[in-house]
This record gives sequence, structure tokens and C-alpha cells, in this order.
Amino acid sequence: IFSTITSSSGVVIGFGGSGGSGGLVYNGDTLFIKGGASKFVQNSHVDAISTYFPNYLLTSIRSAGHWIHAEAPEPTLAMLKRYLDR
Repeated sequence: IFSTITSSSGVVIGFGGSGGSGGLVYNGDTLFIKGGASKFVQNSHVDAISTYFPNYLLTSIRSAGHWIHAEAPEPTLAMLKRYLDR
């Protein structure tokens, strides 16, 4: 595992550093779940998210803060299940 991490470190370190996607785009479906009571993911981040993940879905769990899986485990699991079952 360490050799894989080491050999890929340039990609990880350089990801997003240029202000644009730099060709690093994931076109697969991507789910972002934010906590409604968290300020970690803000509306100003949506442009960057859409640049790197053009097929994204951003949703929120109103009652949760940043740690949605710990603060609202049942709604988080239900949301993940709905997304994966679609």
C-alpha cells in the first residue's frame, strides 16, 4: 500500500492546485452529503465541486453538523441507501 501511495503522491499533492481542474475530473456519479448545521461546505464551493465532479449530487441533513455519520446516522444511512439503490 505504501508504494502505491508514494507513487501517486504527485497526483494527490497537485490535485486542485492550479485553480482549475487541470484535467483531473471524475465523471462518475458522486454524492456529497453536508450537514445543514455545518458551515464546512458552502454555496461558494459548488463551482469547484462541479468542476471536479460534473455529475455530482449535493444534499444535506438539516439536523446534522459536520460529522453527519455520527450526529445523524439513521438519516445518513437512509440517504446513502436511496442514492445507491437508484
